Amino acid sequence: MDMLESGNYRQAAHANGRTGNMTATEYQTEFSMWAILASPLIVTTPLLNCSKTDQIAGNFTPGTCAASLTPLQRRILLNTEVIAINQDDTPAGRLLQDGDWSIYGRNLSDGSVAVAFYNPSEEIAQVSLDLSLLGWQTGTVAAARDLWARADFPASKDRFPASGTLQVEPHATLLCRIKKQEVQEAFV
Repeated sequence: MDMLESGNYRQAAHANGRTGNMTATEYQTEFSMWAILASPLIVTTPLLNCSKTDQIAGNFTPGTCAASLTPLQRRILLNTEVIAINQDDTPAGRLLQDGDWSIYGRNLSDGSVAVAFYNPSEEIAQVSLDLSLLGWQTGTVAAARDLWARADFPASKDRFPASGTLQVEPHATLLCRIKKQEVQEAFV
């Protein structure tokens, strides 16, 4: 895929002269999909603020340039767990399931799988994953980590989450790393 817009807002115009109109959620989705599809992380986000006034509000006033990333840009562009997915030396991820929401998966070199639950709709999506979709056998116990929230989910057997569904907001992507676990007595 092409260059990233992550966090640009009004900081940079496109080649057609128009400014970006993506939301914070959409910027995070963009970075998630670049990671799972192993696309080059070519960042178009200005790393310098050369304005005396707010560089995002569109009130540009020439000034001395200084290094500048917004909190949103830092959260997205400096997330080492998501960057690790992108930089893994395995082939790009692929579409595993399509419908009102989609699941993309990418096998990683440590045996785990990066999974992106992408919701392109205007409604909240209720998502879950049958672990067999990853090519795993019935009885597989796995643990998952939300790479944006930097939070672990409880281990589950044969599906993720263990029961019910997870909500993915409109235009959002839940990006997880799922890894097989040793079978524990609670799951036998």
